[in-house]
Amino acid sequence: MLLIRLLLSLINQFAIGLVVLLLARSMSLGLALEAAVFLFPAVVLLSMIPISLAGWGIRESAMVVIFSLVGLDSSAALSISILFGASMFLAGLPGIGFWLLLRNQARMERRNVHE
Repeated sequence: MLLIRLLLSLINQFAIGLVVLLLARSMSLGLALEAAVFLFPAVVLLSMIPISLAGWGIRESAMVVIFSLVGLDSSAALSISILFGASMFLAGLPGIGFWLLLRNQARMERRNVHE
């Protein structure tokens, strides 16, 4: 079971790296696959420091510093980071709708119990 969790975690990190690579390629930037897959997890780790709202600001700073190591321009790294954050926000919107639906359903059930 532990091996399966580890494998799924590695697949997830690889997939996130691919998202960063595709964002870079959509901007016609020459980011290498290895850089996206191996460096972006460090950016994600740093963005989890609980001193900002959802990692905004920390992720962008880390992205600029870490990706400058492979020669990526700071404005390009910042743009990729902002696009990544916006993509993650948009990907989470259906979850917010589902959560609100479940919350309203639970509220209705509590109302029916008290009547």
